Amino acid sequence: MLSLQIITSFDTVLFNWCQRRLQMHAAVALISRYISRFGGGFIYVSIGVLLACLDAQHGVVFLYSCLFAFAIARPLFRLLKNIVRRDRPCERLSLNVVISPVDTFSFPSEHTAFAFVFATTLSETYPGVALLAYSIATLIGLSRIILGVHYPADILAGAVLGVICADMSMGLSGVLGCLLWSGSEGYLLSGAS
Repeated sequence: MLSLQIITSFDTVLFNWCQRRLQMHAAVALISRYISRFGGGFIYVSIGVLLACLDAQHGVVFLYSCLFAFAIARPLFRLLKNIVRRDRPCERLSLNVVISPVDTFSFPSEHTAFAFVFATTLSETYPGVALLAYSIATLIGLSRIILGVHYPADILAGAVLGVICADMSMGLSGVLGCLLWSGSEGYLLSGAS
């Protein structure tokens, strides 16, 4: 895989440049660690359930869209990681890291993908929060580089694939929304008619 070697070489240079610029102060590592944790699934599900409770029409479609997008993304990313089998920079470059990755391979970044699935779905459902949602998703991706568990290309691939999974899910959720929602009459599945 010559192309992966070229990408990894370029990525290593870019990764090292980022690491030198940030100089890994303890505060930067700590903040990055908390930002990275924000990219966990519990937060997304909690916000989705809260929105579904507060906004019966849009919130429910948002929740279903996110869950479906995560269901598409998770096996896709597992498959890609096991096909590409790219070592994490902390392993390849023997870095001391403040977190332990949950799996061996780095490409693509699942944290980033899920952050962009969430940001894209949230932005399409509630356009007023798009800048905030994408800013947080970007910070989650950058935190993974700062923490030494992903290369920049891992983050880029995760972001692109996350947006694609969210868009696929939102397209299908539009159909679902039409089936579940009957204008002002309310939720069809809840017994309203």
